Amino acid sequence: MTVNGIYCQIGIVDGSISISGPATLNCSLDLEGYDEVDHLPDGLTIYGNLNLIGTNIRALPSNLTVFGNVDLEGCDTLQTIGRNVYISGNLDVEVCRQLRSLPPDLVVKGAIFS
Repeated sequence: MTVNGIYCQIGIVDGSISISGPATLNCSLDLEGYDEVDHLPDGLTIYGNLNLIGTNIRALPSNLTVFGNVDLEGCDTLQTIGRNVYISGNLDVEVCRQLRSLPPDLVVKGAIFS
């Protein structure tokens, strides 16, 4: 994949998204329906939306920055949201049955749907 002239390889290895190259994506990341995804790398920055509907994500990583919306609706395996997460848009965690609380340092500039 080439993003703004920078090449990066995105793959799924043992349930983890692996990104070789910069951990900054200048586009949305839509993984809806990829049920083999269960976590993302720490320190990921996305200039766009993050869609994880239908994945088996267990936690949002620490130091995640998303300049857009994050959609986790119906992610039954989601248990935690990492530290230092910033979302400039909305966060949808509706029907995330295992998510018991949101971290105190979570920053969401839009609405939180739970």
